[in-house]
Amino acid sequence: MVPPTVRPFLYAFVCLLAPLCHITDANAQAAVSINVSSEEFRGERVRGPRTIELVGVNTIRYEVLVGQNVTFSAAPDLRLPFIPPIPAAAVAMTADTMRRMVKASRGNDLEKRFIAVLERLAELETARGDAQTKIVTAVTLVNDASQSVRALAEGATGVLQSASGGKVLLGLVHPTLELVTGAVGTRWPAEDVLGLSMGLDRLWNDVNLLSSGASADDWKAFLTDFGPAYTFVRERVPALQALARPMDYTSEAATTFAGNRAKLYVWKLLLEGTENSGEAAFKRATRAGCGFTFDQTRETKVEVVMRDRLAAPGAAEARKEITTVVCSSPISVSAGFGFSSIDEREYVFVESTKPAASGAPTKISRFGYKNQSGFRPLPVLLVNTRVWEPADGFAVHATAGAAVDVKTGAAGTDIEYIIGPSFSFWRSLFFTLGLHVGRSSTLTGGFAVDQEVPEGVTNPPVTKNWNSELIFTASYRLR
Repeated sequence: MVPPTVRPFLYAFVCLLAPLCHITDANAQAAVSINVSSEEFRGERVRGPRTIELVGVNTIRYEVLVGQNVTFSAAPDLRLPFIPPIPAAAVAMTADTMRRMVKASRGNDLEKRFIAVLERLAELETARGDAQTKIVTAVTLVNDASQSVRALAEGATGVLQSASGGKVLLGLVHPTLELVTGAVGTRWPAEDVLGLSMGLDRLWNDVNLLSSGASADDWKAFLTDFGPAYTFVRERVPALQALARPMDYTSEAATTFAGNRAKLYVWKLLLEGTENSGEAAFKRATRAGCGFTFDQTRETKVEVVMRDRLAAPGAAEARKEITTVVCSSPISVSAGFGFSSIDEREYVFVESTKPAASGAPTKISRFGYKNQSGFRPLPVLLVNTRVWEPADGFAVHATAGAAVDVKTGAAGTDIEYIIGPSFSFWRSLFFTLGLHVGRSSTLTGGFAVDQEVPEGVTNPPVTKNWNSELIFTASYRLR
């Protein structure tokens, strides 16, 4: 039967051990901070719970994830290949120059048709030059922006190694973002090139139809007057058609331009996010918590996975273990000794003498103490539940346990109870200031100390009563 005064302490003791007494990871340790631009990952073991913070992260070039069992979804191809140049046209003769090559004209229909061909050829030469200028401008913008993005991404890690690297890098992001914004806004002159190609096709058809309907004499006279110009036209139109083909929106250059421009839009969003986030953009963090119950111990391997945005899709990610967060059980068992303020009293018969009226004194037995003290030392076994750990070397625990009183006389050894807060150092040495619920002995039967033992009493008649007083213990962790 458990005494009523002890029951509350037993209930508290059971609660401390029960799985329902859930221990959360609210006891934050200092964050582990690693500058990944200049430090190597050492894979150290740290006590949890922890926040793992990476600084100096080149988030412009790398997609970075930190945590446990990190996986990426499929990556877009953000490489920015160089756009091949568009072949330039040789300097063409203008219509006026070609007219001067013609002898005095007869003003017939064949001559008029050919002069019209020359004029249209001159217009198409101009249209081809305008389209190429637009293409060169657009390609230059995209190529310059692509090279700037690559240079920024490749050089960011080196910039981040300095103490003010984040601020410096943000200053480099802005001009690159302006270049990228301009490149994203440019267009391939597809309609101009389509009009040029259709015009050249119609012109070539008209050139081939010049001789149709003309007599042999008229054609011979035409060739005499317009021969060099006619030969030039027949050579120039196919040459312009060949030069227009790489300018078409289906050409390699146009396809690469469109792909780079689309990728630069993604880079634009990335750079805008970086600029808006400030120096926080170059940091990544994860929380390795210790949410568990009772006596479980867990180790969490924290890794960083970095995927190069400039690498080809499917390229292996760089995967490195940062640290292992060890979440040990909040429950620990310690053993040691304590000093209780419950009085220590152990009664025995003490031999004494009784003066006689005449003759020698008579030997008698009296009630006395074998042990008497205002406090008692006790061996203790304690169960400690960690509830707050502000630093590695210090923690606060809720403690409950037992003390063994081996000095209770003829009644034998008693198990007594302890409950209270404890303070640990390096999770090894525990100091407890709590409540000791123990039993103390008292003489019964109306007897008192120094009273003569009557005949027939073979042992001191004692009763044990539950008392509660303060106790101080020092114990060392067993597990």
